[in-house]
Amino acid sequence: MGNIKKVDIEEPEIPLIYDLNMGIPVTPIDRISLMSPDDFEKFVSEWAYGYLKPIYSMVKLYGGAGDKGRDVVGYLKNGKIDIYQCKHYDNKLTPTQYWTELGKLCVYTYEKHYGVPENYYIVTSKGIGTKLSDLINDPKGLKRQLISNWKKHCETKINSDKVHILEGELLKHVEKFDFSIIKEVSINTIIDQHSQTIYFKFRFGGGIKKRPRLIMEDPHVDEENNNYVVELFEVYSQDLSKKIETISELKKHKKYYNHFVRQREAFFSVTALKRFIRDEYIGDNVFMDFRTSIYKGIIDVLETDHISNYAKVNQVLQIARSIQIDSRNLPDIFVDDRSGACHDLVNDEKVSWLD
Repeated sequence: MGNIKKVDIEEPEIPLIYDLNMGIPVTPIDRISLMSPDDFEKFVSEWAYGYLKPIYSMVKLYGGAGDKGRDVVGYLKNGKIDIYQCKHYDNKLTPTQYWTELGKLCVYTYEKHYGVPENYYIVTSKGIGTKLSDLINDPKGLKRQLISNWKKHCETKINSDKVHILEGELLKHVEKFDFSIIKEVSINTIIDQHSQTIYFKFRFGGGIKKRPRLIMEDPHVDEENNNYVVELFEVYSQDLSKKIETISELKKHKKYYNHFVRQREAFFSVTALKRFIRDEYIGDNVFMDFRTSIYKGIIDVLETDHISNYAKVNQVLQIARSIQIDSRNLPDIFVDDRSGACHDLVNDEKVSWLD
């Protein structure tokens, strides 16, 4: 299994399911039962990052043979911890399969590798069997059974280089241990919690939300410092042979003001698209691929000589609106998104309307 790995929880990669509207026609619980241990670990990582991380001040994933009985640890603001043991089994979990894990919890808290958790949650791919479930609901009975099974399942099996004989202070620790902290989290609960994350659609299918309708407000003075606005105002100034620096000045020139309103709507549309993709598709990569496609489609026209920068803007935007986009991994792409992507490129100083 290798040495212990302890890492801050990182954002998982998008699972390789390309048809988000269909997915694979298998229910989530059945799909989990078919998962390999590695895929189950990825599923747990998605759940921990997407659902648990906002709940705790910090979440860490532990892995490897030396994890000391901790797969996922949620750190509470009061300094205490919750432990989640997430295991992939072929059948429902039995007491015999789990005595060693409970022994680890007792030994490593006794040796102060970590504090006694507020809650110790057992998560398995197939769920917990009746016998173990009954013991979890009877903490004193669970303690008695663990002590009875210690020699066979814990004494030499917690780690390979040390024998943990249940006597003396260790025995006192186990006898005083509050086993009511041990709880089951059903796989259905995990699926429900996972469904509240952005990863669910990629893991199990089901499609994405529809983009909300864009609600525009009137142009505001605060927007005048945006780079794409500054450049458009300079383009208008050149065409008018008159300096335009504010929206109120531009309003006196209906043709150019109406042009600006259209460009502003396009910029807001693509900004909303960027936000929607970030929320629904995990990060900015999908949006950046879309914007790169627009860039590659317009750059030759942008760098061609034009009779004026105003003519350049309009010719480039016309080209942008006609660019065909591979939309398999995208939501609805509107005409304004294509032209808005040009202004987004200007805003990020990737291109310029000015010679």
